[in-house]
Amino acid sequence: MASVPFLEMKGKVEYSWRQESEDNTYQREVEDKRLSSIRRHIYSTLRRERKNLPSILFPSSLILSVEEMPDKLQNVKVGDILKDFDLEEGTLIVDGQHRFKSMEMVFDELCSPYELDLFGERINSFEKRYIENYRFNCVILINFDLYEQARIFADINFNQKPVNRSLFFDIYGVLPPMGDELLEIPQQSEIFIAHSMVKYLNEKDDSVLKGLVKMLGKEPGFITQAFFVNALIPHLKPSGIWNYAVPSLRKGGKLYENCLLELRAYLMAIKETFEDVWPKWEDGGRPTSILCKTTGMGAILKLLKNAHYYLPDSIRNVLKDMKVSVPYLKIIKKEFLKYLSPLKDKGNYFFNNNGRYAKTGGSGLQTQLYKDLLKAIEDDYKPIKE
Repeated sequence: MASVPFLEMKGKVEYSWRQESEDNTYQREVEDKRLSSIRRHIYSTLRRERKNLPSILFPSSLILSVEEMPDKLQNVKVGDILKDFDLEEGTLIVDGQHRFKSMEMVFDELCSPYELDLFGERINSFEKRYIENYRFNCVILINFDLYEQARIFADINFNQKPVNRSLFFDIYGVLPPMGDELLEIPQQSEIFIAHSMVKYLNEKDDSVLKGLVKMLGKEPGFITQAFFVNALIPHLKPSGIWNYAVPSLRKGGKLYENCLLELRAYLMAIKETFEDVWPKWEDGGRPTSILCKTTGMGAILKLLKNAHYYLPDSIRNVLKDMKVSVPYLKIIKKEFLKYLSPLKDKGNYFFNNNGRYAKTGGSGLQTQLYKDLLKAIEDDYKPIKE
């Protein structure tokens, strides 16, 4: 649990995972009727507070999701109540978006030049100060990937209180099942595929990432499960390199397994290319490079799109049209090794623990590292396609 100031959240939280535009500005549509109702409740509470009458604004907690706990709070235990929790930009509101959006609306109105409130009464500084000092009670989900967030949202909103099921689709891009059956998140979605791919990569012996993913509630690792799933999902979207996976699954096909095979081949090629900086469990479990930390892996997974389009057309066409067998793993890995060959001796420069990319920088630093990796490849040679 955390007590988070309204002003700390304003401008940092997002209402939706779903991204419909290239500039990532899309947010899911909130319901105007609910916003209006909550807005009236806020103004009513402010009036009662002003008159020193008993009141309670929001008795239930918001649910927020973060990929990992900030370093300074690593020793906090589950169940502790935090009064100082610095939110990262892009923190997702899993539940409570209408309450927060309504609060933003009222605050913006109080900051406007108008002098009358919703009830026609003159506004003074009391209301504005009240909201500026208001703290939301928040439940913080740490390292819950989108699939697990969806399960929590579904449990709260369908099993505990009624809500329009289309709202669930707006957040997670899939429709929940109808009826009274035990609610499970539909598996015909990019969320489920990405979730399953990460689980496989962390558990199977034939994965170079076995044991390196910090799975929810389980063993330690270098990369959080939530981050990894989020990074894979764009590749499974209609505009992504694996846009065939979800339609195939919905028809009962298994082309999604080709995505995993290609990803395994790519990560094998990454490990072989950067063997000298591939992380090892040393120094008390700290990674020996940033290659398999958020910044490094974020850049590597962005580069996957470029590597995919380097593959010969014949291979890419087979991957999207028919289920391939294990021998294709070596064929695809060989192509990826050729693509990555200009980076062979540059691992220490890009992924050193004390290098220019080792500082905390969020998605911006991931993007910069990706661009620099791509430039190093393209400056060395121009990829030749079939």
